[in-house]
Amino acid sequence: PLRRGDEEQNVAPPPPRSSTAHEVREEMSDFDDDGFPVDDDGFPDDADFDDDGFPDDDGFPDDDDVFPGEEAHEESAEERLKNSYHIAKAEEDPSTAIEMLLAIVREEPEVLGSKGKRGFKSLLHVMRCYFELGNLDESLKTLDSLLEYLQIPGILSEPRKQKAIREMLDTFKSCRDEAALEKFLDTMINYLEEKGPKSEWASAKLRLANLCFNQERLQKVGTIVNQVIKYCETAGSSAAKYRIEALVLQAQVASATKDYKKIEQIYEEIKEQKEGVLDDKTKALINEFGGKMYMARGEFETAYFRFKESFLAFNNSASDRRIPLLKYMILAAMLHNGEINVFAESEMLVFKDHKQIQPMAMLLNAYERDDVLTCERVISDNKKEIIGDPFIQTYIQSMLMTIRGQVLLNRIRPYNRLKITFLSKLLNLPPDEVEALIIQMILDNKINGKLDQVNKVLILKPPHTPLDERYMAIDRCVSQISSMLNQVSGKLVEM
Repeated sequence: PLRRGDEEQNVAPPPPRSSTAHEVREEMSDFDDDGFPVDDDGFPDDADFDDDGFPDDDGFPDDDDVFPGEEAHEESAEERLKNSYHIAKAEEDPSTAIEMLLAIVREEPEVLGSKGKRGFKSLLHVMRCYFELGNLDESLKTLDSLLEYLQIPGILSEPRKQKAIREMLDTFKSCRDEAALEKFLDTMINYLEEKGPKSEWASAKLRLANLCFNQERLQKVGTIVNQVIKYCETAGSSAAKYRIEALVLQAQVASATKDYKKIEQIYEEIKEQKEGVLDDKTKALINEFGGKMYMARGEFETAYFRFKESFLAFNNSASDRRIPLLKYMILAAMLHNGEINVFAESEMLVFKDHKQIQPMAMLLNAYERDDVLTCERVISDNKKEIIGDPFIQTYIQSMLMTIRGQVLLNRIRPYNRLKITFLSKLLNLPPDEVEALIIQMILDNKINGKLDQVNKVLILKPPHTPLDERYMAIDRCVSQISSMLNQVSGKLVEM
């Protein structure tokens, strides 16, 4: 028997396979006409040199290179413009980039026969470069050229055109020059109103309304908001977010004009919107308006929690709006007269020493101690941080009256009679304002007494006891019996 090694050695080789025609051609192509192998000697052949004897490896076409025709020439020009555009776009110096891009804008019609997308893209980048340089006039002139390009048929597809419009709108998003921004928005609005898309028209309109609100042009804000709401009614659910933004602006105008009835109406309307339609900023604004509405109603505790929700939402997005909201929380807590610890949670505690919050925190501390003099001193020393906010100013006098009333109740408790002059010094108020405060507190049943306005004396009645109530009931009964006896006596005399 054969061993395994012998068995493998005696295995017959496979029969020879006939070469295919393709393989034969490949084998023949490995040899030149003289029968020598091609390109296996490591030296260049004649085909590797041009007519001048220089190596043909520079990557550029020679005179004897054949082109398919004019169509191929146009594609080459397109590629050259494309490469020039990307080089210009990568240029870090905006001024140099502008020169290179404007050269492409001029060259494109000459090379390709008409304006095209490469020129449009170049102008779009030129507008950004001018904006970056702070040359807003040239940026706005470039915008006019861009809008002319958009009206040329076939340059951009509809989706790409809409994207370009959004890019143009984004260019001036950070513009601080209000006059230039308004001119930009007016130009875009005029174009979009005629050419569309309407959704971008609504977006630009709302940006203009926000600008006008910051300039306190409230009447124009109202006009723009009404136009957007009218569009939203016809556009349906696709325009829901623009409707919400318009309503929020309406609420801001109502807040500025202290039209709390309008705020309540808008607040209820916005609350009915689906959850997915409202973004975090909108929710924060809605809660702020809700807080102001409850403040106007005198429901200070509910207002506090609405302000708190708004503060937390603004704080999550690191918005500067969180500072005024924390002030409103402190104000609502003071007016509530309840045990609300504003700085109990870490989110609020970190702002306790903030330069704008610290005066309000000091005011809260003095309020809790019924220290009316310190309250007034804190307000006087920090007018900008406290009464500089019109909303806080609306309630600061009410807050002071509340604390003065509390101080008054605490100080008059041991006495039966007090002179108005004494109370005037105690509360740091003119005598006539002290009298007005006392009268209001008597009417509210907070003070049991009467005011002698001739002698300028507050006369307090002793507190009622259960025995006093019994005597008063007997007194009323005796008075009624006496009245009945008088009536009977009168009738007997007539008889």
